[in-house]
Amino acid sequence: KEFPIYDSYVEQILVYFQRKHHFSSFKLADLKEYTIFKKALIDFRSHYGLTKYSLKQIDQYIWQLGKEYFPKKYK
Repeated sequence: KEFPIYDSYVEQILVYFQRKHHFSSFKLADLKEYTIFKKALIDFRSHYGLTKYSLKQIDQYIWQLGKEYFPKKYK
């Protein structure tokens, strides 16, 4: 429940919301480091009052959101 999976969709959503709401302090390149990625998700969860959800649930939601709003170009 507490081991989110890094994915380009999740990355794009985290970067989008970071630019819009400054919920954490990370740079795009840093997200590929797992500890920074996980901290960004923890900060996201806390900032938006989603603490009743596991990191896996947050990760799955963000992935779905990213898939919808940032479809891959080769589709």
